[in-house]
Amino acid sequence: MRIKAVASVSTFNIGAARRDGVGPLGAQTAEYRTSLLERSAQARTREAAGGEVEMFSLIADNPKFAMNDLSTIPAMYLEGYKYYSETDPNPRFMGTFALSSLSRQTAFFPFEGIELISPRPLLLIAGPKADTLYYSQDAVEKAQKPKELHVIDGASHIDLCWNPDYVPQVADKLTDFSPPLRGDACGAPLLPRLALEPALSQTGVFDGAWWPRSNHVQAELPDLITALTAHLGRIVRVGLDTEAWDDVPRSITVDGRVIRISWFPGSDRTISLSLGFQDHFLFLVVPPWTGAGAARTAMAEAAGRDNQATAAELLP
Repeated sequence: MRIKAVASVSTFNIGAARRDGVGPLGAQTAEYRTSLLERSAQARTREAAGGEVEMFSLIADNPKFAMNDLSTIPAMYLEGYKYYSETDPNPRFMGTFALSSLSRQTAFFPFEGIELISPRPLLLIAGPKADTLYYSQDAVEKAQKPKELHVIDGASHIDLCWNPDYVPQVADKLTDFSPPLRGDACGAPLLPRLALEPALSQTGVFDGAWWPRSNHVQAELPDLITALTAHLGRIVRVGLDTEAWDDVPRSITVDGRVIRISWFPGSDRTISLSLGFQDHFLFLVVPPWTGAGAARTAMAEAAGRDNQATAAELLP
């Protein structure tokens, strides 16, 4: 599977928005929706006959919204209009779209099948002041684990797209979540959150460290095994602490090979990898929720030659 993870900022369900409106202020009746679909069909017929494209505005053409009373208009529409017309003007911004396309937008269900993203991790970032927050909540509810809804205090829908008070927080969260996209100098798919003892001399307590993005074994382990196989050789067995992971299976298939998984209790924050009867490597496992600074420090120490610190000392 080429898709390693999915993330979204200020998720917007365009199909639901066209069918039902946006938030309490934008809520629309079935009768109004039917009338719009009829107008959309008529516009499409005129276009097919060579007529002009009729444009439509979600604000100006909605009788529910009063242009002289902005309190009647959903915040997302107001903030979006201000951003594209004042904050960062875009000459191509029209504030309208072809009415004939409304029927196709209405028939769009973006969350259909969202559960199929699993076991790849899903991250949704939203603001508590967003009148679209319920779209993110709906998506997370429909999705399967591993999944996360990260709410940035004080932000609205549009804030997360440009406001310098919030965008750095979005960038930091996405950076921590980002799946592996690059290989190392040898072309091996080395995970950015994996640190190896350079010589793999096996003279220290640990041979490196791993910082997974979730506690979901089937989402995290395949990439780790693929990356480490390029450096260590063929891995035949993995040992995991059952208390640190969700739904640990007895085996997992990676690149067509079955990898056996041994279970052991006790939160010692390690993972062992076996290449054969007497060829074993031990890695520190940094919990997913660990802060970036603490995680990188622990990983660097665990990947140092002749490291002697225990997991408890590295991750107090």
